[in-house]
Amino acid sequence: MSINPTKWLKDLLSSDDEDFSSLPTKKQKELFKRYSVSQFIRPIAMSEKSIVCNDGYFGFIFECVPHIRAGTKTAETIESILKKLSDDIFMQINLWGSKNIETILNRWEYDHHSENETINEAIKKFGEFFRNKTNEQISYSMETSIKNHRLFFSFKSKDEKKLLDVKNHIKNILATNSFFPVELELENLKPIFWELLNPKHSFNSIPKYDSKKLFNKQVVSSENIINIEDTHIKIGRKNNANSFVGKSWITLSPASLSDYAHIQDFGKKLGDYITQACNTNQFNDTFMVTLNINKVPRSENISIGKKQNSLVNKRVKNTDTKLLDKKAEAQSVNKRLKDFEPLFNMDLVVLIAGENYELADKNATSVQTFWASGGETSGIVLGRNNSAHLPIFLNSLPLGLTKDYFEIIQGNPFKLFADQVAPFAPVEADYKGNYPNNLFISKRGQLAGFDFFQTSASKNGYIIARSGAGKSVLLNYMVLNAHTRGDRIFITDIGGSYEPICAELGGQYIEIDLDKPISFNPFSDLKELTLEDLNFFSDWIYSLGASKLKSEALKLQNIIKPKLQEIIRNLFDDLGSDLEISDIRDGIKKIEDSRYQDFAIALTPFCRGELYGDFLTGKSQINLNNQLAVLELGKVENIQEIRDAMIFIWEYHKSNAVYKQEKDAEHGGRRILVIIDEVHKFLGKNEMMDDAIEQAYRRFRKHLASIWIATQSFEDINNNDGLTRAGRVILANSPWKIFLGQEETSLNMLFASSAFKFDHIEEELIRAVTTVKPEYSELFIITPEQQKIPYRLVMNKYFYYLTTTDQDDKRKVYNTMKMHNLSKKDAINYLIEEQAV
Repeated sequence: MSINPTKWLKDLLSSDDEDFSSLPTKKQKELFKRYSVSQFIRPIAMSEKSIVCNDGYFGFIFECVPHIRAGTKTAETIESILKKLSDDIFMQINLWGSKNIETILNRWEYDHHSENETINEAIKKFGEFFRNKTNEQISYSMETSIKNHRLFFSFKSKDEKKLLDVKNHIKNILATNSFFPVELELENLKPIFWELLNPKHSFNSIPKYDSKKLFNKQVVSSENIINIEDTHIKIGRKNNANSFVGKSWITLSPASLSDYAHIQDFGKKLGDYITQACNTNQFNDTFMVTLNINKVPRSENISIGKKQNSLVNKRVKNTDTKLLDKKAEAQSVNKRLKDFEPLFNMDLVVLIAGENYELADKNATSVQTFWASGGETSGIVLGRNNSAHLPIFLNSLPLGLTKDYFEIIQGNPFKLFADQVAPFAPVEADYKGNYPNNLFISKRGQLAGFDFFQTSASKNGYIIARSGAGKSVLLNYMVLNAHTRGDRIFITDIGGSYEPICAELGGQYIEIDLDKPISFNPFSDLKELTLEDLNFFSDWIYSLGASKLKSEALKLQNIIKPKLQEIIRNLFDDLGSDLEISDIRDGIKKIEDSRYQDFAIALTPFCRGELYGDFLTGKSQINLNNQLAVLELGKVENIQEIRDAMIFIWEYHKSNAVYKQEKDAEHGGRRILVIIDEVHKFLGKNEMMDDAIEQAYRRFRKHLASIWIATQSFEDINNNDGLTRAGRVILANSPWKIFLGQEETSLNMLFASSAFKFDHIEEELIRAVTTVKPEYSELFIITPEQQKIPYRLVMNKYFYYLTTTDQDDKRKVYNTMKMHNLSKKDAINYLIEEQAV
C-alpha cells in the first residue's frame, strides 16, 4: 500500500492551525503498528542527475568539510547560497555527530602492525579503546564521547530543471569558500541513514546499496523498532535477552533567537572549546543540528510589508521604549522589503540522543542550559517538541524538508533576511586531521589523525612543553606509530624516557656510561673511505684534539686538518676497517712539531687503554641498521669530552641513513623520523649538534625525513639574548608546531615573538592548554596550513604500562610476569583487569 507522507502529516493534526507541539502521539503509535518507518524516508531512487524522493521532490546533497572556526566569511558564503534559491527550493544544513569512526580506525589498523605480540596487543587495545569511547564518556572529566562530525547541504524542489540550474552555482560557492563539496549518491547515503535508523548495529555489516531496490526500503533493518512517547522516541531493536537496545531521541527547537547573533558565537553552541566548562558544554552522544530554510514567496513578502507599514505608521509615545524599538525594527524591515530583499522561512532543530530516555533527557537538559548562556548577545532558548518528536526527527534528516513542514508541522517559522539566517548555520566542527597516523581527540570529541609526513612542505616540527605536561608520553606515542608502520627512527635523549618503548620494539638502546663502555669505533664498519667520510673524520678528530679556546682552535685548523686527512687516508689504505683513533694519534706523534705533539697528547684520552678508549677501539657494537636506535646521554650529560665525541659519531651515522637514501616513498624509500629530546641541553653548547640540526631542518624535506626537537620553553629556541644559528633555522623550517602546557614566561615570549600571529581566541586556547593526570594531555597544534587547534592525547592503560618509566609501575608489571608466569602482554592485561574489579 502506498503511503502519502504529506497526507499522513495532515491527518496527524486535529486542525490546520494547530502547532507542532499538539501532534497526537496516539495516532503516531497506531500508524507505526501498521507501517514501517521506511515509508517516511524521502529518498527512493536516482534519476539521471538527481535523487528522486517519494514526496514528489527531486534533490541533491553535498557533503562538505566543516569550517574549523566559522566567521564572517563563512556567514557570507551561506548568504550567497540563499540568494541563489527560488521559493520552491528547500534547503537544509545538517551537522551530524556520527559514531562511525571505522574509516579512520580501519586505515590506522591496516597501516600499523608488529611481529612483537606485546606491540600488536597495544595496537589492538588502541582500536578497542577508541571504539568503546564512542559509546561512553571519554574520561572522568570529559563527559562527551568520540564522534565523527559530518556536514551536509541538501536541496529539494519539485522542479528538477530549476534545481539543477542552481546546483553548479551552489557547488562553486561552497568550493571557493573551503567547504570542499562532494556530491553524495544513494550508495553514499545508505550508511548515513542506516546508522541513524538502526543504532547498535555493527558498522562493518551495513548491507550494500542495491540500485534495483527502492532506497527507503533498504535503510531500515527488519529488526527495527520505533517506540513513540510524548517526551521522546526510541529507535532500536530487541537483543537476545529481549531487552530494547538503541537510542532515545529528544528534539529541541528555539523559542527565541538572539537579536545580536554572530556565526562565531553560534559555533560555540556546537561544542564549547574555550571556556572552563568545555568538558560539560558538549553534545555527549550522537546528535544532529539541522537548519531548515525556504524562501518566502513574493506575495507573502508584500503581506508582511503591509503589516510592518501599519506599525510604522502607528503613533507611539516617546516614553514607550519597547514599542519605539519595535517601530524602528519595522521601519528597517519595511525598507529592506521595498528594496526587494527576500525573507526566508527558517527553523532550527536540535536532535539529542542517549542510550535510554534518562540519558537523553540529561543530555538534552545540558544542551538547553549551555545554549541559553550568553544572554541577549548569543543565548538561544531551546524548547522540547513534546508529542512531535518523530515527525520532526524524520523531517530533520537530509532531504527530509518539504513545504508541509513549514506550513503544518512547524506552523510558525522564523521569517528572516539572509544575513539574519546565516549566523545560525551549523557548519563548524573540529579538524579531522590529514591522515590517521597519530590519533588525538578534540574537546568536542572529534577523532583526528595526523601524519606529519603528509604535507608538501617540510615534515619538521618542534614540541614545547613544561615539565610534567606529557611531552614524553606524546613522543613515545609518535615513536610507536612511526615504528609500527615501518619508519626508521633515531632518538637523542637525556633522561631515559625511551628505554621501555625501545626494548619492546626491539630497537638498539645506546646508553653512554663510563662504567659500561660500548664501542662506537666508526672505522670498524667502513668499507670505503669517501671524500665525504674523510671530511667528517678529520672534523671529528680535530674537534677531539683541538684547543678548547675557540680562537686558538680556528687558528690551527687550516694547519692541522690537511695533515690529519693525509694520515687518515694513508692509514685506512694500510689498515682498512681495523683502523683506530690510537693509530691516528701515533701517526701525528711522528711529526716533529710542537703543535702536532700537543694535538696528539690531547687525543690520548680517547685511545686504547685510556680513559675513554673503550668507546673508540675494537669492533663497533652499535647497529644503526636497526629500525629504531636511541642514544641516551643522561650519564655523561656533564662530561663534555665523551658526550661530544659520541654525538659526532651519532650524527655521522644518522646523516648517512638520511642523506644517502636515494629512493622516495613511492619507490621503496623509507620514512625517517629523527627526535632530539631535551634539546635545550644541546643548543648553543655543541657546535656539531647545532650544525647537524641546522642541516636537518634545511635538507630533510628532500630525503623523506622529518626532524623534531622537544624542549621545555619557547625561550630555548627563541632566546632573548640572541637566537642560536640552529634556533633560527628551527623556527624558519618547522611547519608543524605542538605546544603542551606552558609556563607563563614561555607563553609571554611566544605571544611577543614575530614568528606567530595569534588572535585573541587563539591566545585563550593556548593559555587554556593543560594536563589532567592520568586522563589526558592537551596539545595545541599549528599545522603547515596555519590551522591552530587544541587536541587531547588520551591514553589507554595498556599503553601507559607499556611505556611507563615510573619504577613502581614497572616493578608491578615485572612482578606480575614472574608471579603468574605471564608474558608482558598478559601481565599488563592482568593488571588492568585487576584494577577494573
